[in-house]
Amino acid sequence: MLSRFHSLFSFSFSNDEKSSIYMATTKIIPGVIPQDLDNQIYISQWEDKLVKSRDDLCDRLDDLRGCRVRSIRHCRAKGSAVHELVIVEVRSGDDHRFMRLERLNKKEAGETTSEQKKRTAKEIVGLHSGNHDRVKWTSTLKTAMASSKEEKPYLVVQTLTFPNDFTTIGVIDVIALATAITSSAENYSLFAHMCLWFAAIFFECMKKRTINHDGVHFAEGPLYAERGNILKVNFVDANCKLIATGLTVKTKETLVNHYSAEGTEQFLVAFENDSRLAVGDLAENPVDTMMKRWDISGKKLTASLKAAVDAAIAERDALKIANAALATERAEHVAEREKLHASLAAERAERMKQDQQTAKWMAERDAEVAAERQGRLKLEAQVAAEHAERMKQEQQTAQRMADMMARMQSLEASLSVTG
Repeated sequence: MLSRFHSLFSFSFSNDEKSSIYMATTKIIPGVIPQDLDNQIYISQWEDKLVKSRDDLCDRLDDLRGCRVRSIRHCRAKGSAVHELVIVEVRSGDDHRFMRLERLNKKEAGETTSEQKKRTAKEIVGLHSGNHDRVKWTSTLKTAMASSKEEKPYLVVQTLTFPNDFTTIGVIDVIALATAITSSAENYSLFAHMCLWFAAIFFECMKKRTINHDGVHFAEGPLYAERGNILKVNFVDANCKLIATGLTVKTKETLVNHYSAEGTEQFLVAFENDSRLAVGDLAENPVDTMMKRWDISGKKLTASLKAAVDAAIAERDALKIANAALATERAEHVAEREKLHASLAAERAERMKQDQQTAKWMAERDAEVAAERQGRLKLEAQVAAEHAERMKQEQQTAQRMADMMARMQSLEASLSVTG
């Protein structure tokens, strides 16, 4: 019989949307408005995601306070698998998201039969079983209410809807409450702190805090009468109390009518072991007690967020100051470099001017030298011409002298013949 009961909770808890479909966002808010569909996180890690994600951390509180919780649905599977969960509808500007919150047993992928039996034994008595409480984001309500094993989607147990301007609760409150519930019952238990209890106490805390505000509407769903039941046996009552130690006569009659004496006895032994959890610190007034823990969790989360935001703002401001100083230093370097460039340009211009003057002087000097050379060549030509003329005259004179000598000799010769 125990295996029969356990099979009721053994549906797949890994119905993740294996999709990288991009969800257009006005602004991504870590832990609230993710960018894609393939996004989920354990509730035990949710606060860290919200506080420690660095993206736009300076605006985190304003972004979170700008989100609006539009509705909260308590849902239940309609089929052989008993499972209840909560769907929170959130809007941030034009962004629309559905957050699916649920308590899951810590089922490991690929576990052996022996490992499964060990896990089942832990879950029956709620000792060291841990949990896989998680939040998962979807872009449509249909996807949020889909079941991976059951053909039929989850149906509504009860609903809270809020007006557009409702600010009594926000996403910080949602996260704080989920964290308070998970930390109050860290170990999943088959007959006590299971998914039915998680969904019921979450919804009832939200209902108690908001129901008396104007515009808040509560509605029963088609499975309202079945909430907290397993095989028509009520394990979580309307006040979120777990079934007391020991079974009522009616419950025992129900078991005897449906199961063998051996199966009933197995159930009674397991239930007696597990019932210790039902008489813990949440036994008498579970909703009121959880709401007090919720307030503490919310104040702690808000303080952590404020500290993280203040630190991020201080870091941003320090960075701005450092960047301003760096910009001033860079401007001074630029001005100094420009001044140096101007000085070098002036020196270059002066040097070019001097080079031009030198070139002009050299050109003038070359012209003077060329003129002097031209004059000297002209003078030399004149001297050569005069020399040639003088040589010519000397030759002419020599020729006349030779002619005179020849005539004188001829005259003397003729005189000597006549004498």
